[in-house]
Amino acid sequence: MIAGRITTDRARPAIRRMIAALADPTPVLHDFGNHMVSVLVRRFPRGQEPQAGKPPVTRSGGAGLAGSVTYDLVGKRGLEVGTNKVYGRILHHGGDIKPKRARALAVPLCAEARRKGPREWPAGSLVFVPNADPETTGILFKQDRRYKGEHARSKPMYVLRTKVTIQPHPWLLVQDEDWDYLEGELARRAGA
Repeated sequence: MIAGRITTDRARPAIRRMIAALADPTPVLHDFGNHMVSVLVRRFPRGQEPQAGKPPVTRSGGAGLAGSVTYDLVGKRGLEVGTNKVYGRILHHGGDIKPKRARALAVPLCAEARRKGPREWPAGSLVFVPNADPETTGILFKQDRRYKGEHARSKPMYVLRTKVTIQPHPWLLVQDEDWDYLEGELARRAGA
């Protein structure tokens, strides 16, 4: 799980005092864990910017990243919220993606290319054109076989990159309104 570990030492002083006063804070932490999963998932479709000046979170949530957000209790006084999706960390922190088994990453350039990978095309239907850019090995074009010679037509399908840099899109954040929610729940339970 990518961890945004939420523990009482990162909370406001008033929240830390309220949690310390409870004999068993686990019901409140379970409630706050459910709250955090709910608000993080709700923030995906809106593309809400968690911090001013940062790019919005990805819109590919749904059953993907947004559908994988969960929480676990850590000890008696902590909570961990996150995902088991590998790309959750790189979307949150940013970084470089490099190929593991191939020489390059095939980045689709059109909707048709997003539906299948370069190896799924019939042999000879894609043509490789090298590139001088050190991070781009070349481009794969799809040839239209109806046209030959000087009238040949081709469509760029994939750019082959040695790495792709992902800018950070912080999405696993506890905002002030979330701390307000926890503080309100603690106050309510202390008064009960």
